[in-house]
Amino acid sequence: MKFAWCMIVLEVMLSACDDSDGANTTALGNQEVSAQSLCVSNSCGERVELFRVPEAENSLLTMNNRMFISGDFLYELTRDAEAEYRLDVVGGDGSNFFNGLAEYQNYLYVIHAGQIFVSSLDGFIDLQPAFTLEGMILPNGMTATPDGHLYITDGPISVTPQIVRLTIDPANPTRILSQEVWLAEGLFGPNGIDYKRLNGIDTLFISDDGNRSIFRLSIQPDGTPGQLDTLHTRSTFFDDLTIVGDHLLVTDYYLGTVFLLSPQGEVLQETDILTFQGTSSVQVGRGGQFPEGHLFVTERGQQFDTLTPFGNALSVFRPQTTNCHGIQCWFLPLDIFRLKHQKSDNTLIFRTN
Repeated sequence: MKFAWCMIVLEVMLSACDDSDGANTTALGNQEVSAQSLCVSNSCGERVELFRVPEAENSLLTMNNRMFISGDFLYELTRDAEAEYRLDVVGGDGSNFFNGLAEYQNYLYVIHAGQIFVSSLDGFIDLQPAFTLEGMILPNGMTATPDGHLYITDGPISVTPQIVRLTIDPANPTRILSQEVWLAEGLFGPNGIDYKRLNGIDTLFISDDGNRSIFRLSIQPDGTPGQLDTLHTRSTFFDDLTIVGDHLLVTDYYLGTVFLLSPQGEVLQETDILTFQGTSSVQVGRGGQFPEGHLFVTERGQQFDTLTPFGNALSVFRPQTTNCHGIQCWFLPLDIFRLKHQKSDNTLIFRTN
């Protein structure tokens, strides 16, 4: 079956306060931003809301520099040569929201309504059902490994907290061959997950809200899980995380922050409490259409509440051009933008003066 596409387009012009280069679609591949160069503090950066995104949950920046946001629909964020951001609906019919996102061999994998959908990343997104997940309460975080596996967290409200592993058909990336429980012991509420090969070791990082911890976990040469190492812990509700070099960017849902974590588990930088509203995921711009070092943050707000103005947003945290801290930054768009509504063919446009 195919999704009934909802052609809603939203745009925001930021060129009046953004002097970075315009967009290009050059594939940036493994190019990484230095974690040491990031601004993850209100002393140097500011939050600017880009779009309202009901149920804003996960995000993914692909190898060819395309950014996808999951929420009530699946969205793609783009930016043109005039530094104008645009958000397009590329999947969904509004009946169920989207969760985890991953990429493997130039294919996009998406969790939606208990299934895995797949689309080529060449051209337009055309999601097709590939696999029905079994025995999972809330499949959420997802990451892919180079050997053709998808790792998915089942939590944080699952009665059987676990990480499952799917095997992708090596001859056809649109087919998934099998599902297995990869790890259950020691997990109480796995949520975010990300993969990278560090120092020759295949490594997963996992946020676990039952344990109030960030774990580091190796994938053994035979594919089995290594030991869960606690990297960081505190009394809060962690959501998603993103690897930057050998550091981590972590979203704190309760405190409404993003923080930078060292390989030793030390918090190096953190935004002010309540800079964001139910922080749920973060991606780092690598240049091109997404300015290097800018943090693109989804804000879930109150779960399953799409009507109030709390959360339900996609924001950018960027080098500071105004002076605000914490809760003050929620109202920044009202202060620096003049809102114009232009409704035509289901189009809603936001522009600055």
